[in-house]
Amino acid sequence: FSVLTYCFILVLLIGGYGLMIFEREAMDASGLQFNNYFNCVWCSVVTMTTVGYGDFYGVTIFGRIVAVIICMWGVFLVSMVVIALTNMLELESGEEKSYLLLKRLELKKQMKYYATMAINQLATRKILWRKFPWKKGKINDATRRYMETFELFLMPTEVSAVSLLQDQKLIVCKEIWMMQRIGWQK
Repeated sequence: FSVLTYCFILVLLIGGYGLMIFEREAMDASGLQFNNYFNCVWCSVVTMTTVGYGDFYGVTIFGRIVAVIICMWGVFLVSMVVIALTNMLELESGEEKSYLLLKRLELKKQMKYYATMAINQLATRKILWRKFPWKKGKINDATRRYMETFELFLMPTEVSAVSLLQDQKLIVCKEIWMMQRIGWQK
């Protein structure tokens, strides 16, 4: 940022000086106060940031050429500031790996929770089915809760963070499926 700041200040000062030199001769005709250096620097700032208030503007050909050069340098420097900010805010490879690791750990924890809840609901359904076969409402509620939990377990997650977890999900799904088969047979 320091190089960009120095370039910005340098272009402001040189551009203001160029405007003062070329626009001073037309000051009487235009009525603009280009003999004051701070007015010229203000015109440079307004031109460089592409705001263009219109309170000071070039009247002579060389003054307009200087203003166009100032404007192009301003656009270039503003784009360099945007690029520098983007590079500063972008995660480095180590930070990206750490973020993905934390995301995978969180997803694994969430997956274990939902798998445990699904197995718990399946066991509750099995116990209710064995001990209270006449209570169809409670058995249906347990089945519904099991299906909701199992759907939460199978919900799609971020592709980049799940690559290692897909195999684990499939293993747990097979185990739950085997428990369902055993549970419904008895």
